Amino acid sequence: MIRIPINPVLKTIPAIAFANIKISIPNSSTTNTTSDVSETVPLRLYDPAFRNTTVCNTTISEVNGKTGKLTYRGYDVEELAEKSTFLEVAFLLIHGELPSVVSYSLFSLYLF
Repeated sequence: MIRIPINPVLKTIPAIAFANIKISIPNSSTTNTTSDVSETVPLRLYDPAFRNTTVCNTTISEVNGKTGKLTYRGYDVEELAEKSTFLEVAFLLIHGELPSVVSYSLFSLYLF
């Protein structure tokens, strides 16, 4: 029996749950019976055109379809890529603002 965790409020299944479901792949040189299984692999979700992908509101990022601009917390991603480090952007995404010198030092120490 396979147990799939369904969130009763959102009526959703966590994506990681699919990796925990194993399916049997029949050996191609034999018939499709359970004794002829050549391997067991995790189930993967194929979602062409993202028709089953959940979309939600967020304050972390925004895509402007007219200008083609992506922003994180109000900062243009291209500008962040040119002027900020990976850790500065990570701090921005987590805390909502770019770090001060002291915050950056503490954040770096915490991570490493």
